[in-house]
Amino acid sequence: MQYKKIYLFLYFCIDAFEGAVVIVTHSEMILHAIATRLIVFDDGKVRVFEGTYQDFLDRVGWKSEITESQNSKGQNDELSSLTEELDIKIREFEERLKESMINGHVV
Repeated sequence: MQYKKIYLFLYFCIDAFEGAVVIVTHSEMILHAIATRLIVFDDGKVRVFEGTYQDFLDRVGWKSEITESQNSKGQNDELSSLTEELDIKIREFEERLKESMINGHVV
């Protein structure tokens, strides 16, 4: 699927960048893969959360989703599966990149 390639490309570009990056997104896949500090807009409030998106979900969660927790379990399982798949693809890409750099080729 094309969007997975875009996510991988985005991930590697951001990961290679040594500065700070501000991302505005509703994509939980991007948040799980990249975010290490969150500016959270929820329940009419704005706050900074130090940690990954999964840390946020585990410790605080979305106020609006507390009543929907039963429905979101299936979605979280699907998201976990997609995140695992993304991690595998990232590791495969990193290995190919290292191999091509050793062999003097550009990916």
